[in-house]
Amino acid sequence: MPRLISAGVMNRIWDIPVQQERLDCGTNIARHRHGSAYAAVILSGGYYEAGDAGRWHVGPGDALIHEPFESHKNLVEKPHTAILNMALPADHNLPSAFHISDLDAFVRLAGKDLQAALALLQGRGGLVPSLNDWPDMLAALIKQSPDQSIHHWAEEIGINPSTVSRGFRKAFGVSPSRYRLEYRARKAWKAILETSNSLCDIALQCGFSDQAHMTRSVALVTGATPSIWRKIKYVQYGG
Repeated sequence: MPRLISAGVMNRIWDIPVQQERLDCGTNIARHRHGSAYAAVILSGGYYEAGDAGRWHVGPGDALIHEPFESHKNLVEKPHTAILNMALPADHNLPSAFHISDLDAFVRLAGKDLQAALALLQGRGGLVPSLNDWPDMLAALIKQSPDQSIHHWAEEIGINPSTVSRGFRKAFGVSPSRYRLEYRARKAWKAILETSNSLCDIALQCGFSDQAHMTRSVALVTGATPSIWRKIKYVQYGG
C-alpha cells in the first residue's frame, strides 16, 4: 500500500557506503535532508524529486547527486522502484543529475570496488531538470540575488504575491523565506569549512543580519553551531 513518510527535516548519514532501497509506488517522502553527500542511482521504477538542485522525473540509469544538508522531497511514481544509495566524498565534483548508460556494469563494479565505480562517473554531462516554471525561477533568484524582494519579483512577472508562498511550498515543500534561510545557512557552513574568514565576516557575506542570526540558522540546518564546525575544520583539516 502506498505510504506517506513524514521525514520532516532530518540529518541522516549513510552508515554503509553502498545501500539498496526499495519503495512502493505512491510513497510520498516529505522534505528532508541528509548529513553527507551521496548519489541516488535509480535501478528500476522511477520517482519525482523536488530539491535544492531542481525538480526531476527520474528512471532507470539516472543518478541524482545530493550535497551535504541539501533538502528534497520525493514521490514514487512507478512500481518496483529500487535505488542504490552511494556515499560520496565531499570533493566528488559531479553534476546534480546525469545518466549511466551501462547500469548493470556500473552496479557490478560498485559492489566490488566503490572507488572505481565513482571514478567512472567523473566527467559526466549533466541532465536538465524536468521542470522549469516560476517556482524554479524563484528558487534560482533566491540563490543568485538573496536580497531581492520576493513581493516585487512576483509583481514584475505577473503573479499575485499572495499565491507565491503557497505555490512555492507546494513545489518544494517549504516557503520561499525558509528556502532562503536554508540556502544562506548552507553557504555559510561551506565558508566556515573552506575559508579562514571570521565568523562575523561570513555572517555578513552570506546575508545574515548578524553573527547570532547565522549561528541559529547554521545550527538549525546542520545540527551544529559555526564554532563547532570551525573546530572540526581545524581538527580534520589542520586549519
